[in-house]
Amino acid sequence: MSALYPGDEAFDPPAAWWGTPLGRAVARRAGHPAATAVPVSVAAAMLGITRQGVHDLVRRHKLDRDSGGAITTASIQARLSRSRGDRAAAGVRSSE
Repeated sequence: MSALYPGDEAFDPPAAWWGTPLGRAVARRAGHPAATAVPVSVAAAMLGITRQGVHDLVRRHKLDRDSGGAITTASIQARLSRSRGDRAAAGVRSSE
């Protein structure tokens, strides 16, 4: 990421960036490059769902919150990995 976005500050992209093909790939492969937990709006963008969808996943214990109430990037990455694995296990071809 530092090659694409050089600078001295930590890379903290806007929520809309996570909806881009590069953002989706980074979310799936590396998670958030500069944070261990993100606000619900960023979690929603990383997952490609609504904020209400994130709240629903938290309520069903599918995503974790940190002590400050933010969504952990580890749980987001695990959710993305599971989603990809479920499609592969079901024999659904990916469009990637």
